[in-house]
Amino acid sequence: MNEVNCVLVVEKLVKELGARVSGYSIKKRLSNHPDYPGMLSMADGLSNFGIPNIAFKVKPGFANKKDLPSPFICRLKSDNPGKFIVVTNISDGNVHFSDGKKNKLGISEENFYKEWDGIALYAEKDATSGEQLYFQNLVMGYLEKARLPFFISICVLSAIFFIGIEITNSKLWTNLLLKTAGLIFSIFLIGHSIDSKNPFIENLCSIGKKNGCNTILKSSAANLTDWLSWSEIGLFYFSFTITAIIFSPGSANILSWIALACLPYSFYSIGYQYLKKSWCVLCCSVQAILWLDAGAFALSGHFELTGFSSAHIITLVSILLIIVSLWALVKPMLFKAYQTDFMKQQLNGFKNNTKLFDSFLAIGGHFDIPENLVSIKLGSPEARTTITMASNLYCNPCGEAHKTLRKWLSYRDDISLEIIFTVSAYVNDPRIEVIEYLSALSLQTNDSGTIAEAIDDWYQNGHKLEFLMNKYPVKSTQAIKKVTKIQNEWLFDAQITNTPTFFINGQRLSHPYRLDDIEYLIA
Repeated sequence: MNEVNCVLVVEKLVKELGARVSGYSIKKRLSNHPDYPGMLSMADGLSNFGIPNIAFKVKPGFANKKDLPSPFICRLKSDNPGKFIVVTNISDGNVHFSDGKKNKLGISEENFYKEWDGIALYAEKDATSGEQLYFQNLVMGYLEKARLPFFISICVLSAIFFIGIEITNSKLWTNLLLKTAGLIFSIFLIGHSIDSKNPFIENLCSIGKKNGCNTILKSSAANLTDWLSWSEIGLFYFSFTITAIIFSPGSANILSWIALACLPYSFYSIGYQYLKKSWCVLCCSVQAILWLDAGAFALSGHFELTGFSSAHIITLVSILLIIVSLWALVKPMLFKAYQTDFMKQQLNGFKNNTKLFDSFLAIGGHFDIPENLVSIKLGSPEARTTITMASNLYCNPCGEAHKTLRKWLSYRDDISLEIIFTVSAYVNDPRIEVIEYLSALSLQTNDSGTIAEAIDDWYQNGHKLEFLMNKYPVKSTQAIKKVTKIQNEWLFDAQITNTPTFFINGQRLSHPYRLDDIEYLIA
């Protein structure tokens, strides 16, 4: 089967429907599906983007255009078996279609019915269709396609401006050394995002009494967008200013003001680490360098409103564009060097074996979940599969898992979710009050939609109990306190040591499976 064709025809179908889904997201979603590049991967991918769809089979000899609402995806037997097409319109005795690359293709109805295998995937857009981060993923797709020609163009244009630029050295040695140190720390931070288990990086992060690098660097605050991290911005800044000092020392005054403009970010970084009570050694080192760098500029007298010539500005912009373009080219190579597509597909093939999955569930053991546990229940009570999640209210991965499961529940009625929150043995554990509140809300409202929204609000609004109590008022009772005790005893018996921990119909989900791996394995 043609993998590229599979992605392109889904892109074409989505475009015909007018749904806001980027090609970048379509490729990412389909390529991770166990049936890729089959029609089931297309159907599940469309469902994931909130696009209702149905696959059906008819006898081509008895079909007519009134029974075939377009657009739909199908295959022609004689046209490269396994290759999909999108039928966009049937009119005047002709079937108009696209193969994803060529849009204006056609065949007579008579020949179409002879060549069609009778299987079709039909979809319709509704009010919920589309992806949330459409524009970000759209930009990411454009960058992926255009990074090489863009980089070459910028290099050619910038070479013109570099000709004849004076390369000298003055009072900037201190800044150059500091920025080099900043660049090294930024590279370590990016290395952490590629492989957080690297022994060298782990040793660096463990210099302090507590390694908080994972907590900080894997939180949402570590990223400006889904595809751009603050570590990468640090890489851009230090490599840009180092290059500028070497090739354009006359722009030192401009660089000094840029250094000053970077200082407010330190308050954000240090403030966030303080609130989380976790400290990232690498992050703090970068913040210290930013202040030392600005101080070095001040001592050398570069905070002056002179030297802002058009030549200097053009040079600096050119340097920055080259560095960003170079990173756009190199970044995918770095990540693929660590985990190649081939290895990922092999691993997916291993994990997507249903018999193997069932075997791993059996190894994890079965745990009965009694009715008096009074867990928080979401989804259809008649669902064939129940996912039980042992969760921590202050755990970022738990919040991400909750978001993922909520998304699954939005388009699947064959699964339900039970949530049991963990607490410690300390009576002053702040989680106890929140858990008692959520349990009371679950019992008193008896509305899974309301409790799901309350949990969403908890994770999205900075873990503020007062906000929830004002929005969803409930009454706490002594019975609720007993429920919390029963839940804590069950968690102890189930030997929950990490969160989130998942159970599929009472069977523990164990390594090597993660939540993202099982979406298409449970039914």
